[in-house]
Amino acid sequence: TRFKCDWSSDVCSSDLLSRAGIDDWTAELGHTWRPRMGAIQSIYSGLDAERIERRIEPVNRKRLELLEALGPGPTLEGILAAFLEPVMMSDFRPVVPLIGRVMSNPEMFQDRVFRNHLMHISQRFQEALGRALPELTKAEIVWRYTFTVGIMHHILCWSDILPVASGGICTMDDRAALLERVVSFAAAGFRSASKV
Repeated sequence: TRFKCDWSSDVCSSDLLSRAGIDDWTAELGHTWRPRMGAIQSIYSGLDAERIERRIEPVNRKRLELLEALGPGPTLEGILAAFLEPVMMSDFRPVVPLIGRVMSNPEMFQDRVFRNHLMHISQRFQEALGRALPELTKAEIVWRYTFTVGIMHHILCWSDILPVASGGICTMDDRAALLERVVSFAAAGFRSASKV
């Protein structure tokens, strides 16, 4: 039976089973479906990683363009905006299910997405943040950068839930205002005194 997924064209369960190396899938369904679920999940994660890879490169290019445009000695807020804006000002809703599925497979995310597409971006922005805040240790920069990424992911994943959870007070309608709030919040976190 063919069915629709939110991220792709029609997908057939026999196609997925075939890619997982299960040839006689009708027999397998009756006898060994449960042990094969890991293989099926891996196929889904691989397909999701491919889609994220296609979407992430334009975001990365924009991030680096914005960072370069800041010139020498950029402000903390400028660096944070350069990192966050390409995601938060885009139509990110179609990507949210992909993020959830790929993040549920840490090895897939690490090998397919982070190492290939995000590691160099993280390094560039952490270096810029370190120059803007020389009083912070490298470890503190990495922690606070990680918290900033967490804020961004949380907003992405809660984009449809937040209006309901907030009773309609908070929505994603004004993206520029949302970006300003996140940059301001993250900058305050970066500037806070370390007690560790």
